Amino acid sequence: MGGAHIPIREEDHFWQISSLPAEELLPTLARQEPEDLTLIATGPLTNLALGIQRDVEGMKRFKEMVIMGGAVRASGNITPCAEFNLYSDPLAAQIVFESGIPITLVPLDVTHQVFLTPDFMEERMKPLQNPFPNFIIQATGYDPFTRQFRNRERIFLHDPLAVGVAIDPTLVKTERLSLKVETEEGPYYGRIIEFPEGSKLNVCLNVEAERFLDLFLSSLREMG
Repeated sequence: MGGAHIPIREEDHFWQISSLPAEELLPTLARQEPEDLTLIATGPLTNLALGIQRDVEGMKRFKEMVIMGGAVRASGNITPCAEFNLYSDPLAAQIVFESGIPITLVPLDVTHQVFLTPDFMEERMKPLQNPFPNFIIQATGYDPFTRQFRNRERIFLHDPLAVGVAIDPTLVKTERLSLKVETEEGPYYGRIIEFPEGSKLNVCLNVEAERFLDLFLSSLREMG
């Protein structure tokens, strides 16, 4: 990823690969441990929508879905009003939103509040000296000699924040909003719309950034 490499050790329990397609695996896992699993989605929602269409009752066994995606009151990152994950398959996103499964949405509104800077990399990341921080240094294109990232000034922690919210929901402030996704082709394709008759989601809008970064670093330290 990003030209970076991370060693995979056989004893690491978090490297698990299934031969089942995602739309079959997800409801199967949820049925095995009903009301105990939180599903974290950090990409387009195609597989989640397929899982819902295949076995909606199984998917409803998830305790919650934490979804990194969308831009509610912020600008988009793939178009002026849409975020990449939802823009990639807005129909899937709408199916997931309408599923009735409890959803916490982690949109750009909040992920743009947490980021890596050169000072953070030098002062807090590099001293950890284990494969995981080293992977992040490589993947972000950080150059310790120039103290710059490749082609950008900061690195937003979109996906890690979604994981952080699943671990500790008190990191963020949420609002209960009624939302829909624009699925019609045009300039607003993939956009999230606040709509009175939309699906009710818990939407993260503010985060305790420093407390999240502390959690981020402590997790990297423990993984090493």
